[in-house]
Amino acid sequence: LKSIVKTRLILELPPTDDVIERALEVKPSMVTFVADHADSNSPVSPIEFNSAPVDFGDVTSRFAGVDVNVCFFVEPDAEQIKGAVKAGAAAVLISCLGYTEARTVAEAQTELDRLDRAVQAASKAGVAVHCGRGITYKNVPPLAELGYVDEFVIGHAIVSRAILVGFERAVREMLQLVGQSPHPA
Repeated sequence: LKSIVKTRLILELPPTDDVIERALEVKPSMVTFVADHADSNSPVSPIEFNSAPVDFGDVTSRFAGVDVNVCFFVEPDAEQIKGAVKAGAAAVLISCLGYTEARTVAEAQTELDRLDRAVQAASKAGVAVHCGRGITYKNVPPLAELGYVDEFVIGHAIVSRAILVGFERAVREMLQLVGQSPHPA
């Protein structure tokens, strides 16, 4: 993949020794660490720094040694963001699932406020802010209005839309929703 990807290759992976070793060989642009739960309905979940059995500072240093940035998938929680920063993260991928799966407007607003505090904390800490999980064309505008978000990780919604309208239009529409021009200035 690294030889054919024309942008940045970002690997999302669990912090297991064999996967880390392979990623160090591949040397992607960035690795995003996620907790892996083989016995769960969800294939991945956010890293819990308070209970992680991994020395993420050491792992981050190993990747820095081969010029690979490290990102951690975290809940929108100041303590988890602090854990990622302490471990040497270049970025955090903040989970938007609480917001994207909210059942009521009040619930969505509570989660959006929580996300707002988290993205501000991460930005203030000096790490790049990525948001993802469950983002669609309908729920992305309030996220884009938060500011401080450097990247949105959106896959399923764009691919699903592309089946109907093609990738170029699907991406262009999403870029317009997040307030970015689809063409360089």
